[in-house]
Amino acid sequence: MGVALETLFGKPVIVGHRGFRAEYPENTLAGFSAAAEAGADMIELDVRLSADGHLMVIHDAQLDRTTDGKGFVKDQPFLQLKKLDAGFWFNPRFARERLPELEEVLDGVLARMAVNIEIKYDPEAPAMAFEAADQVVACIRKKQAEPFTLVSCFYGGVLRRVYQKAPDLHLGVLTYKNKKGFLNTCQELKAFSWNPDYRYLDPDELLAAKNEGLKVLPYTVNSRKDMKRLLDMGVDGFITDDPVEGRAAMKDINSQPPPWPSPVKGEG
Repeated sequence: MGVALETLFGKPVIVGHRGFRAEYPENTLAGFSAAAEAGADMIELDVRLSADGHLMVIHDAQLDRTTDGKGFVKDQPFLQLKKLDAGFWFNPRFARERLPELEEVLDGVLARMAVNIEIKYDPEAPAMAFEAADQVVACIRKKQAEPFTLVSCFYGGVLRRVYQKAPDLHLGVLTYKNKKGFLNTCQELKAFSWNPDYRYLDPDELLAAKNEGLKVLPYTVNSRKDMKRLLDMGVDGFITDDPVEGRAAMKDINSQPPPWPSPVKGEG
């Protein structure tokens, strides 16, 4: 297995958003493997259920953008979804890349890095998100992946379901522009991290979260300038489409001279 989250977050962490989305088709085994090779400490992926209850790794509710399929994921059975091409749309060299199942991804990457599993919630099919939450817990248990996985969601109700089923799991509370009550939600769920949109990250809220013992892991940060600014603010890492750029930003930060010169030997 890889490094447990408590140990991993001893330093700033680079999380590959849907793998290595800048250069590879998102949420594919090729992209996840490339993220590991590029120096990501962790990958982020999205899960939603097929019509017959399989945990599929795909972001959108509809298939059209990232596969050659049509319609909604929730309306298609597993075997039909596995026939779809999930790579050609990005670049012909990724033709025949398939939609993975969550278990398939965990089997392939846990030896190398940690995994952030985002459960997608659709108001049109809320029950499926809660069923997905139950299955995510079961999959993590089956793979004995508790120390190496973070489960996140924008909808607090789904995270409450995970917490009720498995209070020992690491939870990440996702927020967008409206962050009202985020700290209460984090406290209620004994969350491991707060994952805000970096564009709306307020320094006072960052400090409040850190004072509660939360890891702060903003998304989706793609410019080196923003990465360095956020690291200077004190975030615990960031989610990015480009782990190579993230690693370069870390190197820049680490190579900066200290703000004050070291004392000359014999002085002081």
